[in-house]
Amino acid sequence: MPILSLQMLSLIASIFMQCSSNCLANLDNVYNMVSYTPLALGNIDTTEALLKPWSLACQSNTGGTVTVPQGRFLVNTVTFQGPCNGPMTFNVNGILKAPITPSTGEDHWILFANVDGLTISGKGVFDGQGPIAWSICKNGASCPRRPASLKFNSVKNAKIEGISSINNNFFHFNIFGCENFNVNGDDFISLGPGITNINISSIISGPGHGISIGSLRGSLGEPPVRGIIVYDSTITVNDVENPIIIDHNYCPHGSCGRQDGGSQVRISNVKFINIKGKSASEDSQIPTKATRSNFYGTFYGSQVPQRCMNIA
Repeated sequence: MPILSLQMLSLIASIFMQCSSNCLANLDNVYNMVSYTPLALGNIDTTEALLKPWSLACQSNTGGTVTVPQGRFLVNTVTFQGPCNGPMTFNVNGILKAPITPSTGEDHWILFANVDGLTISGKGVFDGQGPIAWSICKNGASCPRRPASLKFNSVKNAKIEGISSINNNFFHFNIFGCENFNVNGDDFISLGPGITNINISSIISGPGHGISIGSLRGSLGEPPVRGIIVYDSTITVNDVENPIIIDHNYCPHGSCGRQDGGSQVRISNVKFINIKGKSASEDSQIPTKATRSNFYGTFYGSQVPQRCMNIA
């Protein structure tokens, strides 16, 4: 029976240890980013260590998984580009930190584009380090537009669950041109032009803006907003005079209305069902700036006080 020398055993052990992080990490098309960087210090750029496993998983015959283990990883502005050969999973259990300097002009920190079948999961954190960037801007620095933490362009059949997004520079998520997009979260939601057929559920938020649909008619030919359903949600408001506002003439752009002062936004088929809450004012109202001839409201059930709609 042959006897292995200590030198041979040491060599075998070394080869096994070097292979363990790469070979086992890539089992079943699972790519661990630490296979491409051993550093989790939070102050060394690890962007390429995420792009490499993404590329390998994306080019795999059946798609794959990119994993971020526990630790702190600095990631610069980056795009995870599709299309891929199969569904992709981005599993985050560590903390991904954005650069501390303000955006260089991009409207995103992390972008997922043209992916069909995307899951972002885990118990990790996307830290936009917004407060540091805000302090730099307040001190007189020239600050370009602030980026969304995560942006999704033309992504289909997506699901986001488990992860947290904190200290955002601007929006947490910017979802554009996507289909069948499932987000489980507890923060505020803003819906803009062209959004259709969105179901929002299990939202727990407040105080803040809650859910807003607006800033419409910023440009001619703007696509409409349709089919928005919100259910099984709790939005907390404190000392708010009018918790629900329908503003027919809301215009943050300064050039939304017609020359005769009328609105260019048509609002129809809006229903609020089983809404409960308290208002800071004695008259809990649903105000609207539409004219009487354009607004028709019907109320059912208990109303305290009886007059709970104000038409300006």
